Amino acid sequence: RISLRQGVLRVFARLGLNHLKKEWDDLYKIRSGVFHGTDRISELDMDELAKAAITLCGKVVIAILQQEGVPVPAITNQTHKYVSL
Repeated sequence: RISLRQGVLRVFARLGLNHLKKEWDDLYKIRSGVFHGTDRISELDMDELAKAAITLCGKVVIAILQQEGVPVPAITNQTHKYVSL
């Protein structure tokens, strides 16, 4: 068995998304603190965390589509960062 973090990093490597490692680690650290009760964040910060997580997932989905040869509109290449962690 491998950890969630290691599994995600393997997916990033397979898709050529190693540049997303820090973004993933930052989000996962915050999520872990909230989940395990060692950190509390405001409702506004929780909303920002959710947006950042959705954005990161979208990047992965787009990379998978491109790898599979699915035509992806150029607009998806825009980089949006919702939170500064």
